[in-house]
Amino acid sequence: MNIDVSYTPFSRFGSYIAFSQIDDSRAKLANITPGLWMRCVHGDAAKEVFRLEVLVDGVPAPYEISAEPAVLTLSTERGSVRVCISSTDQVRFQGNGIGLRLVGRDGANNCAIPQPEGRWLITMATAFRNYVAVPLAGELKVDAPWGIAKCNYVHVDLLPDSTEFFDIALDQVVGAWTPGVYSSSFDDIADAIDHEFRQFAQGCGSVPTEFAETAEAAAYLNWSTVVHPCGLLGRPAMLMSKNWMTNVWSWDHAFNAMALAYGHPELAWDQMMTMFDHQQPEGQIPDFVNDVVMLYCFVKPPIHGWILSKMMDANPWFRDKSRVEEIYEPMCKFTDWWFAHRNPDGDGLPQYHHGNDSGWDNGTVFDIGLPVKGCDLAAFLVVQMSVLADMATMLGREEESKKWSARSDETLQKLLAKLWKGDCFVCPSAIDGSVTEESDSIFTCLPIILGDKLPLEIRQKLASDIERHLTEWGPATENVGSPLYERDGYWRGPIWAPPTMIIADGLRRAGFDDLAKDVAGRFCKLCKKSEFAENFDAVTGEPLRDRAYTWTSSVFLVLAHEFLS
Repeated sequence: MNIDVSYTPFSRFGSYIAFSQIDDSRAKLANITPGLWMRCVHGDAAKEVFRLEVLVDGVPAPYEISAEPAVLTLSTERGSVRVCISSTDQVRFQGNGIGLRLVGRDGANNCAIPQPEGRWLITMATAFRNYVAVPLAGELKVDAPWGIAKCNYVHVDLLPDSTEFFDIALDQVVGAWTPGVYSSSFDDIADAIDHEFRQFAQGCGSVPTEFAETAEAAAYLNWSTVVHPCGLLGRPAMLMSKNWMTNVWSWDHAFNAMALAYGHPELAWDQMMTMFDHQQPEGQIPDFVNDVVMLYCFVKPPIHGWILSKMMDANPWFRDKSRVEEIYEPMCKFTDWWFAHRNPDGDGLPQYHHGNDSGWDNGTVFDIGLPVKGCDLAAFLVVQMSVLADMATMLGREEESKKWSARSDETLQKLLAKLWKGDCFVCPSAIDGSVTEESDSIFTCLPIILGDKLPLEIRQKLASDIERHLTEWGPATENVGSPLYERDGYWRGPIWAPPTMIIADGLRRAGFDDLAKDVAGRFCKLCKKSEFAENFDAVTGEPLRDRAYTWTSSVFLVLAHEFLS
């Protein structure tokens, strides 16, 4: 398995440290020099910390990069440097025949202080972290001339000894440094990391042989993007990416939970519950959270009941009464919040205040202006209240179950009466009822998630519309023939994982098994071709935006396992 660090960061489970090859365009945005960077993905950090330069006879030289799950290797004709993340906050650098320079990112208050026994303390204030370099073999040489209130630059050279070998540990610390464990050999550490990853991959669900390599890459992305509990994150949390989307968003996390449900139920539960850990008293959950900050200005759609029902179907572990009790009340409050705080006209059909609330930030249905009644939102709530009815029954709360079931049925009838217009669902302005006339978004097909709860003629029309949006690679978010279609327009054309999974699952529930399998198969072939980008060009399948996004890898694993195995 070879990891291309130009788009998939080299990291490991639990760690906030990652290594990425930063290209010219991304470097320009960050005001740094292109190259291979050691990065810090804490929420408050300036991500890039040290740029890696290989030294041949003390001079920077070109090198080749290769990476496997446990080891990142920098190679030259004279020798090589191997890198592993030996613990969640420690990196081991081992070199033969050549040296390595860590070039600190320029920033206010950065400095380097010599320590006993050849160690160095490097303060990288832009990353809000200290780093302690510990020589185990070889020599540390630091060039960090003092300027005004900071070092003019920081160069940390890791140099070989007389046997042309070095072994240096770099500890990432917040407060006082305490010695780490350095007795294990590099190879033993690497073997242990590799074994940890292989064990994780085995629990990610079976897939057809043709997708085995893609599934391994998906498992690596999911495994390596988890960070350990820290700050606001009280549980192990799978970030959306260790590139620049270094948060947990409040619908992304549910797709990741689903992908973990087969073989890693405890970790899956942590993903599902992490947003409910920060639920407001009135029921709202944050739009996103990382270890440092949360945002409540927006929300995300209530897909949690649907996902939880799938998790329960996939693994009986989630039907344990203690877990149902843990999530039942938070999900009740979240459901009630939509009706209490996003339904000011009292018609029983909650609204979105921004495209961000739907997850389709700039989707064409929102061009009409806000607020908007979401046909998808009503459908998600119908499903969620039905799931709450089932959960209440599991808990012996029969009266509550009846109430949730009645509310689900009532909302479904309102959806059909007010938002179905004979040939399509609409998302009208909550102010004047108008719609974006030119929009041809598959967004209005998302009520297919209701499956056989919908009348047959509506299911058939939605299935026909979904087919009309299909390209070789899956469902385009905006029909490619629409005047509003944009090739790289975020939710105005590209293919995304979440609607693909919603549509495939809904089609199967609606009785269109062949079409559901076709949608799943196209998307899985897309991931085989272009891996796990945030979204994809609907026509060419080209990966767009963040190239290593976990809900894409998670949806691939779910679709390949559930629809193609």
